[in-house]
Formats: sequence, structure tokens, C-alpha cells
Amino acid sequence: MKNPVNKILEIVEDSACVTRFSSSDWNLLISQARLYDLIPFVYHEISDMGHIQCVPVEILQLMDGYVTRLEYLKTLYLWDLKQIEKLAVEFNVQVIVLKGMAYLIGELGIYKSRNFADIDLLVKGDDFKFFEKKLTSHGWHFKELNDYDDHYYREWSHASPPMTNILTGLELDLHHHISSPISDIKVDTQCLLDKALEVKGSTLFRLSDEDVILHCANHFIYFDDVHGKFKDILHIHYMIKQNPEEDIWLRLYQRAQVLGLESTLFYMVGLLEHFFKVEPAVQIREWQSNFSKNPKKLVLLYLLKYCLSAERVDSVKYKLMTSLLVVRYQWTRYPLNILMTHLVKKHLIHRFIRWRAPDKKQDE
Repeated sequence: MKNPVNKILEIVEDSACVTRFSSSDWNLLISQARLYDLIPFVYHEISDMGHIQCVPVEILQLMDGYVTRLEYLKTLYLWDLKQIEKLAVEFNVQVIVLKGMAYLIGELGIYKSRNFADIDLLVKGDDFKFFEKKLTSHGWHFKELNDYDDHYYREWSHASPPMTNILTGLELDLHHHISSPISDIKVDTQCLLDKALEVKGSTLFRLSDEDVILHCANHFIYFDDVHGKFKDILHIHYMIKQNPEEDIWLRLYQRAQVLGLESTLFYMVGLLEHFFKVEPAVQIREWQSNFSKNPKKLVLLYLLKYCLSAERVDSVKYKLMTSLLVVRYQWTRYPLNILMTHLVKKHLIHRFIRWRAPDKKQDE
């Protein structure tokens, strides 16, 4: 299997390809889709284009199970979001919905197929402590943290410690920035708020189309483990397709300059070209060509391309590549003095404790 996402890419290019699939093709497609959490995406692509009758019964039953579970999760998350909206209205707080829930309520990209891990919200810095208290007094409570982790969230993070709803068990992250205030990537939150769009039929907000795309790209490109994140670049591809092509590229280019996310745009475009043969506007291609003269950026782009769809995650090459991305992620995220403190307290000490645990248990 030379390309671990080749069957998914065939679906993206032309969903009618399934009419010619053999049993081995279906097995390979489901294997790839399961690995990248894209079985609901495959189902909706095939169904929306009228090819559902071509799906073997066993495969269709499997996909129905995934889709049914996802619909159930949507109901839970939308109920929680509605309660949050009531709080925002009652206390006059502008709440920006981020990531998965924003895609869903804004009907963006492959929103019908996206899974959920939590609810992500962004509020103004002045409203952050106030709204955090309102959430904790209305059914949300913080997970138990040790002193170091609590300090990490309060001093170095861009969000509150994770909260859990007492009734539903769902998690929520309340953000005051979209990136850590001590990281190399600094985005002016007010710039995002100024262009935020009110969601149709709601009093909640989401980021503008170009900001949603750039935020999605920035989040997974600067994540510590990009394996399995192919769905994010796929999602970005579909969000761009929702907009007039020339217009969205120009807006992305201009917005990346305003927000200081030129590097994010460079990597994003490179990945779109690599996986989907996307041809951006002429101005973007010229800018991309000049930007690519930086050897460090070319190396990182290569690492991202490889790790987003590595053939074997147990290979030495993959482990080396991902290790380099982790180093890059940590280096970008923290100043050197904080990075060293974090590595010692969060990783070395915790690993030593886990290493000592079997001996302790044996002694007892």
C-alpha cells in the first residue's frame, strides 16, 4: 500500500469510483477510513452523490453504525451548546464557537462527518474569568489537577483547565486566545472577534470563513502528533471549495498577513497541493514560490506530508519524523526556560514515577 489514503482520495476526486470497486477495494477503503476517522465522511460522500446502492450490505451496515453514533453525539453536544447559549444571552457575553462545533452549526466543510472531542469556546479576555465562573455555577466543573498542571493552564495556556458537564459528561475548553500567549505564534484575539459572524438562527458566533480555515490549519499543523490528522487537511479542502475560488485565496493571503499566520498558510497550501492537486490563485503560487526558498520550511513541509499519511507508523523513519515534529512543536510553544521546566516536571518526573510504580506495588 504505497499511499495510505489513496482510496479516500479517489472518493474525493470522484465518488462514482465506488461503482467499480471490488471487494478488496472496499476493504481497503474502510481500513483507511477507520484509521483516519472518516467512515461517516465516506458514507455521506457516497450517499450525497447517489451511489449508496453500490455499497455492499456488510459495509453499509458498518457505516450506518458509525453515522448513527455520530448523530447521537451531535444531539448531546448541541443540547449542551444550547444551554451555554442561554448563559451567554443572560449575562451578555459574546461567545465564539471554535473547531468541531463551529463547523457543525456553521455547516462548514465536512461538518456532517466530523467527530467531537469537546466544545471549544472563545471569549474576550475581559469576559474570561466572569464567564468561567458562570459556567462552573451552572453545571460545569473542573477536572482534578495537580498544582503544576493548574499552574500550567492559569499562567502559560490559552484556555481554562478542561471542564466537564455534570449531567452529560461532555468536556468544554474555554479560550481567551487561540494560541498560548507565551508561544511563538501570537494572534490578536480582538482581530478575530472583530470579524466574527453570528451563526444563523443563533446568538452564538463563529470565526469568519478565512479565520476558520486558518485556525483549523494552525491547530493541526502545530500539533504534537499529526498522525491521523489527515481529516483536518481534508476538511480545509472542503471549506475552501465552499467559497468562490479566487476570492477565498486572496482573503486567506491577506488575512494570514494580518494575523501573522503566513507560515501556517504556506504549509496549508503545500499540503493541499500535495494531497488534492489544488491550484491556488496566481498571487498565492508566486508568494508560495518565494516563501519556499527557506530550507527550514521545506523540511517541515516534508515532515508534515510524510507524517499525515505515513504507510507504517511502526517504522523507524516514522518515529524519527514524528519525534522531530514534537521537538518543533515544543520549541514553538515555549520559551527555553519554561520549556526546560515543563519537560522536567511534566515528562521526566512523571515517567520516573510510572517507572517506579511496579516496584512500589511489589514492595506492598
